[in-house]
Amino acid sequence: MVDTMGQPLPNRRVLPNFPLAFLIAPFAGSLGAGMLATALAAPYRFGVGPWRYQLGAETLANRLSGTLGIGMLTGFGAYCLAAGYTVIMGAIAVARHRAGKTASLPVALTCGLIAGVLPVACFPLLLGVPTEFTGYDGPGAVWAVAFFLSIAATTSFITSWTFWRLGLKGRETPQDAGTRRRNLAP
Repeated sequence: MVDTMGQPLPNRRVLPNFPLAFLIAPFAGSLGAGMLATALAAPYRFGVGPWRYQLGAETLANRLSGTLGIGMLTGFGAYCLAAGYTVIMGAIAVARHRAGKTASLPVALTCGLIAGVLPVACFPLLLGVPTEFTGYDGPGAVWAVAFFLSIAATTSFITSWTFWRLGLKGRETPQDAGTRRRNLAP
């Protein structure tokens, strides 16, 4: 790009947008978790797969609303968890960014996965699996653990990636801004 005099413009980097990252990242993670929960619950609610849920007198509308309800409730729970660890992990990322040590994408995703999956993994292992999963017609305890872990991993991955993309990618640190100003001075 050139200015009106035909001179090239200096390479200007984008300033961080941390408030937007703190607002959008949990929404993105909860949307992904809700969609995954709906997809994972659909075979069980519709009677396909190895579980053969007893459909009885349920109509298609009841089965569909139950499936979507599972997805929305899971999305809401994922939003609450994602908002909590976005504030904690995001504050750490912002503090490191201001110190001039911006995390790379693999580091951000790894930290997000660890922070998001470990608490959720402990839930079914320490507190026990809900009886809806282990009852006569339920899918089983292994499916419950896999369900919770896949939801937690998806939420953590999407939230971490969104926060990094909006708040950290290609952003200049305060040290970079000072260096750029000194280099541009006549």
